[in-house]
Amino acid sequence: MLSRERSRTLTIWGPRQSTQAAVLTLVLSASLAPPSLAQNDDFSRRDLIQPFVGDELSQWMIGAISHIATEAEARRFQALRSEEEGRAFVEEFWQAREKSGRDGLPLFDLFETRALEADDRYTEGHILGRRTDRGTVYVLYGQPETTEYEELRDITEPDVEMWTYPKKSEKGMDGKKPRRIYRFARRGDVVRMYRGPSQDELRRRARTRPF
Repeated sequence: MLSRERSRTLTIWGPRQSTQAAVLTLVLSASLAPPSLAQNDDFSRRDLIQPFVGDELSQWMIGAISHIATEAEARRFQALRSEEEGRAFVEEFWQAREKSGRDGLPLFDLFETRALEADDRYTEGHILGRRTDRGTVYVLYGQPETTEYEELRDITEPDVEMWTYPKKSEKGMDGKKPRRIYRFARRGDVVRMYRGPSQDELRRRARTRPF
């Protein structure tokens, strides 16, 4: 069993805020964020908010956790109806992964280390770093091999931050190897996964480009 002190540590990551404020913040960001980091198409960021388990746990599934959890676990989390149930679920979640960490660390310890680093590096406004797109990739796969900015020919597109991981990367905390390259760009006040304009958008721009 995890100690009571450690069990409390499992849930207290980041500043406290009311459930109402937390839900409002995540709903607003969910309406703008792409679904690229959702583990399963059935779960959007909005779906992963859990208002019944208390302020500290309402956003617990947002970010890397949604990739580590199984679909069944995500659905179980959404079915919880009290803070007590939420704390028991989190303890059980990490206990089931006690021996599946990396570098000699239990998975929880590795997660906590990277999540705190992501909070320090990638927190944006009211969105904790571990729940941003960059923070999620960082928590899952660690430090990229290189980070650089990509020059785009289309000057109407934002600056793109490009993360490159080694070809022979080990599997991440989600049990998968990272993609070779991840691209991020600022959209409004938040840096999000960048996919570039669609072909329809490129054709529209070509038709409306001034001579």
